[in-house]
Amino acid sequence: MKEKGKQARGVSTRDKIIDAALSVMSQKGLASASIKEIAGQAEINPGLVHYHFKNKEEVLAAVVQKVAQDIGTEWAKLQQANKGDPDFMESAFVRLEGRIRADEAVYRARFELYVAAMNAPALRPGLQAMIKEIVLGMARSFELSGFECEDQNRQLADILYACLDSFAMRHIIDPEFDLSDAMSTLARVLKAVK
Repeated sequence: MKEKGKQARGVSTRDKIIDAALSVMSQKGLASASIKEIAGQAEINPGLVHYHFKNKEEVLAAVVQKVAQDIGTEWAKLQQANKGDPDFMESAFVRLEGRIRADEAVYRARFELYVAAMNAPALRPGLQAMIKEIVLGMARSFELSGFECEDQNRQLADILYACLDSFAMRHIIDPEFDLSDAMSTLARVLKAVK
């Protein structure tokens, strides 16, 4: 017997909706993303979206949570693979640059969610949790790279998060922005702080 809400391939309907919402938001923007389009992308009836979520804001909150989990999982894998590597941050920056280039749509959706959270307070807790998780992961990365002050690591992680988001945004909107140069310069600055 099939578990309630599960598809034949083991992906829940709820997860399909979240993935579809991220895809639609990435392509069309938050304002243009409709429940009907999300359902179409998920290849389900729009009524199923309303079965799982009260409104579009709840779908968006679930998207924020998924993005946070995906980023946290990726960062944890990167940390585990590079444990004890004194050049961990350089390796991480190369990986992050690749992700920015490959997952531009995810970054577009994330920036849309930032704007949405400014206007929809219900989205803020999820977005705040996402940012906190990312920053804590980055602070742990500083420890792996030999940075010694835990308080400073958290502050550096906050700065790094802001820089990386800024770099991703510039990469999306300015074809002349040199993402590689910006990433390598930031890596050199962090190494000098170390």
